[in-house]
Amino acid sequence: MKRLSIFYILILFSAICYSQNNVQTLPAKSGGKYVGEVSNNIPNGKGIMYYANGNKEYEGMFKDGQFHGTGTSYFENGKLEYAGQWKEGYMDGYGEAYWENGFKCYEGTFKDGYFEGVGTSYREEDGTKIYTGQWIEDSPEGQGTYYYPDGKVEYTGQVMDDQPNGPGTSYYKSGSIEYTGTFSNGYRLDGHGTEYFDGGGKMYEGDFVNGIWEGQGVWYYQNGNIRAKGDFSKDLPCGQVVRYYENGVKKFEGTVALFTDEEGKTVSSAQGYGVWYDENGKLIYKGNFKAGKFDGQGTSYKEDGVTIEHQGQWKNGDFIGK
Repeated sequence: MKRLSIFYILILFSAICYSQNNVQTLPAKSGGKYVGEVSNNIPNGKGIMYYANGNKEYEGMFKDGQFHGTGTSYFENGKLEYAGQWKEGYMDGYGEAYWENGFKCYEGTFKDGYFEGVGTSYREEDGTKIYTGQWIEDSPEGQGTYYYPDGKVEYTGQVMDDQPNGPGTSYYKSGSIEYTGTFSNGYRLDGHGTEYFDGGGKMYEGDFVNGIWEGQGVWYYQNGNIRAKGDFSKDLPCGQVVRYYENGVKKFEGTVALFTDEEGKTVSSAQGYGVWYDENGKLIYKGNFKAGKFDGQGTSYKEDGVTIEHQGQWKNGDFIGK
């Protein structure tokens, strides 16, 4: 957000004043006028500055011709611009700034005309809250919270350069937690984190790289049971992995790799040595796989999970003999 450059240097007046701290009306070089207390021929004390069109520009305290102390400034159209504390012509201390359409822009502390300290910003189009927390020179910086237009929390945690940076938690529009961990430039960062389903329950817990599942992790079903655990890459199991059925029974244990399917989607399938079980935990096959199919040396079993059905060489899912 741009700095609100509402400041004034010593004002030049064409009139000469002969009394101290008495109310005077002074024409300003800008075409407007000042009405208020005067000392040393310039505004000092309480007064009102007017635009050339007659609307108020500022009402409040002056010191040596500058806005200083408690005061209120206005846009040229007469609408409220800022109300609060001033120092040597700059907004400084606690105050409230407004968009020209009348909606509040910011409320909180200022320093040298900047949003600085702790404050809350609002959207110009509808006045809804954007962010509340710490600021440095008009930029959210430090601990803070961002909001969706409906007022629900979008993110809370560390902020830098007006983006999530550091430890924090993001939320779905529903209000449930989306992710908790570390962020960088608005995105989930390298490191450990937890992603959740919309509505609750872990989706994934483990390592992230550039916001995607990469490294060691655990993937969950919505019912809370583990779906897969082990190595991950590009948001999918890849490497040494254990997979499970939704009922919690082990489905597969071995190595998997990433492939592109007929629809152009990236999928994770068994590749290399592995062991496959049915939903009751009985052994179906153990041996080598290629792109998810039995391929190479392997052994298949009958429904009892004990009796060998075929043992030998397989090709593209078919048994071709010993």
